[in-house]
Amino acid sequence: MTPTEFREYILVTYDSIANFAAPGYEDADINIFVNAAQEDYVKSMYSDISNLGRIGFEETEKRSKDLSELKRFEDITPFISPANHGSDSLFVELPDNYLLTVNEEATISFTSCGATASERVPVKPIREDYYNANVKNPYKRPDNGLVWRIDASRTDTTLPVTSTKKRHELVLGTGSTFNTYHLSYIKYPKSIDVSDTTNLVGFCELDPSTHRAIADMAVQYMLEAARQPRFQTSVFKESRVIE
Repeated sequence: MTPTEFREYILVTYDSIANFAAPGYEDADINIFVNAAQEDYVKSMYSDISNLGRIGFEETEKRSKDLSELKRFEDITPFISPANHGSDSLFVELPDNYLLTVNEEATISFTSCGATASERVPVKPIREDYYNANVKNPYKRPDNGLVWRIDASRTDTTLPVTSTKKRHELVLGTGSTFNTYHLSYIKYPKSIDVSDTTNLVGFCELDPSTHRAIADMAVQYMLEAARQPRFQTSVFKESRVIE
């Protein structure tokens, strides 16, 4: 869809469901609902517990294509050490546009048979309770073949979140040295502006196959904001789910 087609589809669908009884919306208002819908759509396509089909990211060809345009790769080397969990832990700063993790690995160095070896190993996301339960377990704690990752606070908690970077905390095995954090992630989608008719192709970063579903979600939010009977939007939402 072009921005004009996207806008017209939203208005026609909204009016047809509301029977012209609900208040109208200006372009600036529509943009608010559209961008909320876009963000919610991305999150629902990533997680298998937030969509009706219980299908997660990359579990099907469609799910993979839905978010493919938002997928990015980053090799991160700057770090802060030590971090919250002792001398074997460190912080890595995430990209400014980071939203959700797809895959993560780390290149580490360690001594093997008297020589220094370097290897790219898996990174395992864990919770604090898992760390506490297994940090002393030689069969589960990090070693030369595994790195743990724990979600951490931003770089400076005294500043507004928009001016600081998100971080991950990496926990390495004793004797390992961190080299590079390899991150595959989903970025924040660019904001949609339905009034911008100059950008006919890139007004929405997501694959064109997602545009109608995002527009339908925006209509749902518009109806609810206009205090239309909720059963209408519920039925509408159920009928528009695309697996």
